[in-house]
Amino acid sequence: MAKEQQNPQQQPEQQAQQCEQQQPRSLAAKLARVLAQVGGIPKDCKNKEQGYMYRSENAIMERLRELLAAETVILIPDEEEVTILEPYTTSRGNKMNRTKCRMAFTFLDGDTGEILGPYHMSGIGMDSMDKDLPKAQTMATKYFLAKAFLISDAGGRMDAEGDAETDRAAKETQATVTAAKAATSTVTQAAQAAAAQVIAPDQVAIVRDLIKEAQMDAAKVLQFAGATKVEEINLTMYAKVIKKLQATIAAAKTAAQ
Repeated sequence: MAKEQQNPQQQPEQQAQQCEQQQPRSLAAKLARVLAQVGGIPKDCKNKEQGYMYRSENAIMERLRELLAAETVILIPDEEEVTILEPYTTSRGNKMNRTKCRMAFTFLDGDTGEILGPYHMSGIGMDSMDKDLPKAQTMATKYFLAKAFLISDAGGRMDAEGDAETDRAAKETQATVTAAKAATSTVTQAAQAAAAQVIAPDQVAIVRDLIKEAQMDAAKVLQFAGATKVEEINLTMYAKVIKKLQATIAAAKTAAQ
């Protein structure tokens, strides 16, 4: 009986398939396969405070757990650094504890033992009780997975954590920072205006009288004020000069007693 002849063109393909079956895929190749399969993850939660939909950590983890397990890939999280931030009090009088957590994530291949990582992501959590650290861990984990596997947001915005009190506190914090910047700017402008304005004639006379009473060298006083003559002393330095002269007079009187 004549032997069945194989198509010469099929031999390289069969050899390639056999080679692929014999050689395990690298960890990077497995992660790329997960990336290709993860697809879109629907937004499953709604922020009651601001009314927008967002994708929860559970939705991301449930989807990726299935895909990573199919590739025998393990994700190992590690709490690398925890920073306790200054507490915040909301407009409703609720004290919010704030914590920043820096997480490290390492991928481990269950077949070969190959490791990729660690990769880092930080999160900040706020809570009126003791859940600020877990919330920070949740935020760091959620955004690491979302970024690592390119889970995009069709709405073009970042997902929020879905905690109404946290969102309200964050909003009020931003408002406080904005107000503080405005106040600082106003103070800076006032200081610059005072530095540019020289003292009035009656203030010039007060400085000269105090220099005489303190028996101080006028040149040293002017050097301290950053001026070449009394008339050039600005409003910012005027108060400092008066305070210095009055302290010198008071010290001299105390020594004379």
